[in-house]
Amino acid sequence: MRRSVVNIICLLLFAAGVLECTPSEYKPVDYKEIHYFGVDESRIDRHTRYFYMDGIINAKTDVRYDSTYTEYETRRYDDRIDIVEISWNYLHDTLSYVIKTIKTYSLDGVIEKATDYSLSDTGWVETGYTTYNASGQKTEIVGYGMYHYWYSYDSLGQYIGCRYRYLGTDSYLSIDTVIFSNDRLSAVETTTQWYDGNSIPRTTSKALYKLDRQGRIIQKETVDPDETDSLYYGRVLITARYNRRGQLVSTTTSSMAYDETDYRFTEKTVYRYHRGLKTWELYYKYENCRWQLYRIYRYKYDVRHKLPLERTLRHGYYENVHNNLLRFIAIMTERVDERLVWTYEK
Repeated sequence: MRRSVVNIICLLLFAAGVLECTPSEYKPVDYKEIHYFGVDESRIDRHTRYFYMDGIINAKTDVRYDSTYTEYETRRYDDRIDIVEISWNYLHDTLSYVIKTIKTYSLDGVIEKATDYSLSDTGWVETGYTTYNASGQKTEIVGYGMYHYWYSYDSLGQYIGCRYRYLGTDSYLSIDTVIFSNDRLSAVETTTQWYDGNSIPRTTSKALYKLDRQGRIIQKETVDPDETDSLYYGRVLITARYNRRGQLVSTTTSSMAYDETDYRFTEKTVYRYHRGLKTWELYYKYENCRWQLYRIYRYKYDVRHKLPLERTLRHGYYENVHNNLLRFIAIMTERVDERLVWTYEK
């Protein structure tokens, strides 16, 4: 059971594009995130850079219309490690505001608390905080004068609910998980319920996950059973396929509105690999009775050490690209919408 739950979590992180393949002997020294805009997509909309020292983040610059510079300081104590982040935000070369966050870690690197501060005429004023459990999961978030969250987990560490209070109200979110299984984990159903301050349910939505014998998600169905204003419109069905190596090769999404009786294909994502590393993500929409490619992610690696080096995004509609390799390559050599770049040192 525990292994199956871990497989579910890893699959969801992988589907979201989370990369966890950096060997410990290699330390990041620079990370750049560049977004482009304009008719010719040549101008930079945002340029973010993270600088590291001995593998620990040391500084950050963020340029987007205005400019933000963040400094990092690591403080080591006998019982904890504090990382202090101070950010200066400039608007038209004028200092707009300064904020500070102190993140407290245990000696083994597990985060315990993050406290936010703002700079006033009298000095630093605490504005909120986030606490974590021994597994690094959020347990409480407080934004003074704004909101308050409490998170709950079961004995296996699975998220099961959140209570929420905002500006004097007392609403909360409840998530119930039911596991269906014979001799192996085969399906998981989650029910999400919002309640108002009088404990009256306001919205409901359900999600049913079907799994194979390896604990991998092969289907997800979401539904709003009472047709209230939930997160999901009608019904959505997502199916997943894997290759012999257990790698996710494609997902297909279909939907069914309230006045329909069957699912209709709407979107799909295709993944391609090289030497076990994901190199392409191709996103399609089903329009005019055919699949049309509209978004492309391309990954580059230091294959020998399995280190991510670059990710580029190209957004737009391309007809019959999947049947024309030369055109596909030509598209990826054009200027991109977004570029992420990693740099390491040994």
